[in-house]
Amino acid sequence: MKRKLAAIFILLCLICGFFVFRHFSNKEEEEENVRLVLADCPLIYDTNFGGAYADITIDEFNALGFCFGDSIDMDFSNGYALHDIPYYNGYYVDEGDPLLVGYPGYPHVKMGFNYGDDMWQVGGFSDDTTVTISLNEAGKYLTVQETRNLSYSDEQGDQSDEQFGNYRTVHVGSLKDTLIRSASPCDNQHKRAAVVDRLISQSGVNFIINLSDNTEDIIEFIEMDDFDSPYFLSLYEQEKVIPLGLTASYKTDDFIGKLINGLSMAAENDPPYLVHCVEGKDRTGYVCMLLEALAGASYQEIIDDYMVTYDNYYGITKAGDPEKYDLIKEKNIDKMLSYVCGGQDYTTTDLRQAAEDYLTSSGMPEDTVNKLERRLTGRMLMASPSDDRILYNTAHSYRFRINYFRFGTGSKTMVILPWYGEDSVICSAEVIAQGYAVLTDEYTIYVFDRRDDMPASYTEEDMARDTADAISLLGLKGVDLSGTSQGAQVADIIAREYPELVGSLIPSPTD
Repeated sequence: MKRKLAAIFILLCLICGFFVFRHFSNKEEEEENVRLVLADCPLIYDTNFGGAYADITIDEFNALGFCFGDSIDMDFSNGYALHDIPYYNGYYVDEGDPLLVGYPGYPHVKMGFNYGDDMWQVGGFSDDTTVTISLNEAGKYLTVQETRNLSYSDEQGDQSDEQFGNYRTVHVGSLKDTLIRSASPCDNQHKRAAVVDRLISQSGVNFIINLSDNTEDIIEFIEMDDFDSPYFLSLYEQEKVIPLGLTASYKTDDFIGKLINGLSMAAENDPPYLVHCVEGKDRTGYVCMLLEALAGASYQEIIDDYMVTYDNYYGITKAGDPEKYDLIKEKNIDKMLSYVCGGQDYTTTDLRQAAEDYLTSSGMPEDTVNKLERRLTGRMLMASPSDDRILYNTAHSYRFRINYFRFGTGSKTMVILPWYGEDSVICSAEVIAQGYAVLTDEYTIYVFDRRDDMPASYTEEDMARDTADAISLLGLKGVDLSGTSQGAQVADIIAREYPELVGSLIPSPTD
């Protein structure tokens, strides 16, 4: 009996000792987790993609002890909070879900919603908002990180120029050597710009739809010491580059509005068109999918073209890595197609009709959609270059975007400001150019449209400020400034408040 009691006592001691050990062990683990904190870190607004950077590099953040695959909490100084979200080196969450990402090539760790709303706007952040990032659970999402981990080298190695630049002429549907896609020919952060520039020169690209940059970005690239893209520069100087500055959130009104504007301007120019973002992957994939569908491509043709990018960058093919291939297809391009098709079965839907419906319902005039389709499929004869052609482009900053067109060949510069009504002046470009034809030998004439998405309260002083900034973005100074209707009043304000931009005020020849 005594032996039994002794054995029970020893067993109870062992059990108690185990729980005491677990208690202190867990306590030590919790203390270790608590120590992994980045406190009160300033935020930086990512104007290109939306969302916010924490003002710390990826290497510095990881050196604190954070690892890809961890679960983290983010508490912002304005009260907004996100808890138990994954930290990855890529966008491995579902559409619209939050994450913290240390994407290769990013200057800092980034927080945002994958293909979703702008976290900066959703969270109500401002320049003085800070974030405290703390470890929630180490390695909680490590399986996803290891399964979907994607990385590539910025060294060309034995890759061809086409593979390294993610460059290809798209031959699907009824496309007739009119659509080309690639990595950026101007942003050299991944060392591909000069390679792509040589390729688009050889292909005779005539118009570039730049999805990732705004005008200020492009000017910065051109001024960099490693800029070596003379063909891109020549097109940019001819207003043959439309900088859209899109985020990756293709469902937002901002994305759709800018895209419709860019495609409308492409319809007024001859192909071949180049579509690119930074890598030529996500935003480029979405826009090329749309244009391919408009040109009559099948579901499988669109899938095959989209997945070439993942072969070029990561060596992922259907035969070599079917699990990753299918996962990328299902999470990315299939969801994009489903959205354009309004949730219908995109594998059996008439994709050309779906693309047309998407564009027209998004505000693109039907005749412009038809014109773009005819250019892509080669059913519209390309115009011969002439000195009286009208060139279309956009002045775009973080605060606004203003479309404009240019005509004339004179050595002097005139800027015309029209009325600021609800209708875009771009639709009247040919009529306006004819009205000013008598001046085109003496002047190169720029006609600025009203600002996109004009605020409900938008004074003439606001109009003058935005237009003056747009003139400055184009590097114009000492211009002869003319306005009609309300545009004349705005011109007066610009001449008074921004005299360095204006050589003289001149009356409209239609007055």
